[in-house]
Amino acid sequence: GAADPCAPSKACLAVARAPLAAVIEAAFAGDGTTLSGLFKKYFNGGFEEPAAPPVPNGTLPANNAGRYTPVLKNAFSPSAVYDATAGQVILATVASSQIQLRVSKNLLDWSQPAVATLAEAAPFAEVRYPSLIGELDDANVAGGAPWLFYSREPPDGTWPQTEFMVASLQVVNSQPTLPATTSVVSAVLPSSRSAKVGTSSMAFATIINAGSSTATGCGIAPMTNIPANFTYHTTNPATNEITGSQNTPVDIPAGASQSYVFAITPTGSLSPTDVQLSFGCTNTNPAPVQTGLNTLLFSASDTLVPDIVALAATLENDGVVTIPGPSGTGVFAVATINVGASGTITVSAHTGAATLPVTISLCETNPTTGQCMSAIGPSVTTEVNANSTQTFGIFVTGNGTVPFDPAGRRIFVHFKDVGTATRGSTGVAVRTR
Repeated sequence: GAADPCAPSKACLAVARAPLAAVIEAAFAGDGTTLSGLFKKYFNGGFEEPAAPPVPNGTLPANNAGRYTPVLKNAFSPSAVYDATAGQVILATVASSQIQLRVSKNLLDWSQPAVATLAEAAPFAEVRYPSLIGELDDANVAGGAPWLFYSREPPDGTWPQTEFMVASLQVVNSQPTLPATTSVVSAVLPSSRSAKVGTSSMAFATIINAGSSTATGCGIAPMTNIPANFTYHTTNPATNEITGSQNTPVDIPAGASQSYVFAITPTGSLSPTDVQLSFGCTNTNPAPVQTGLNTLLFSASDTLVPDIVALAATLENDGVVTIPGPSGTGVFAVATINVGASGTITVSAHTGAATLPVTISLCETNPTTGQCMSAIGPSVTTEVNANSTQTFGIFVTGNGTVPFDPAGRRIFVHFKDVGTATRGSTGVAVRTR
């Protein structure tokens, strides 16, 4: 038969539609056969495929419905409500042990990543069966504050430990948000890994409670759907030693931070993909996603490839390269170790999606003296051996003033192989002072 369009996910969202007047006419006439035949599935840009099998009570596989194109993968137990204040549909699904909220104007294009997530602290490791209910007279329509009903339960789903919960959502700037009593931010190091299929790659993360009350049940979950298994542990920030059980959230006091280590084990090949992670607690919204700051550029190959673990160091050791005046030059260093295969790597630096008044150049440096060993230019091509360490100097010259915005104004350093696949990356914030 045809390949499953949902693979490798186990649950996908599909959309079907029918003319409202014809549906009402068939329903009042009690004509179930006509009613089921009115709905057509979305497939390859159009609504032409039958949504119901030809014989409603027939048997599979001969009595199949039509083909479909998934509009959202990894979407278990969907529930939706129309929000009249924003003119859009709010969708709740379950993935990675959390409820994820998305919005759409047309039921085909859903917000990526989720605009909000909800998870529960131990022992309630699972959240299930979300139901969105409008707060207006019609339960299918919300007026900016729909209700979210769901259940939470231990991993084995045993009674009577299962509890039924309710939360009131608020639509702010056209996005539903969960009630939060505090807020969190996060960071990931290194910002890139290149793995061999079947082999785990690790990275470290930190969640900071920036609010005034304890953040409860704080953990990590992948938001980007990739062919891989994901686990995390809490760690001792002084030693990076594991301190907690696998995939177990913890509380973070106000003004404090918690360090984690997470592992991604790919089950199939994957080109470099910016994997977004949900850093959230049961009483917070997830930390804002910032590419290169709390995401992981991840790739997987059938054979071993260069895997450059890169860390940046600034003069004030604060993760910020400071340009002295509008036309001055700021500098920072990058140290690397190649934990993968040997190969030829080209190193370059840029400002990402932001357009900044700076000119960037770099060189490979002597690890002992810090002096340039190569010509200073926009890029450096060098050979990297397995388990070798190398260092680089990056020079950032101002052509104007760069206001301080550590999340939005950054310098990214990328390490690419001969096929231009990114095999390592790091970055720092940039400002003029």
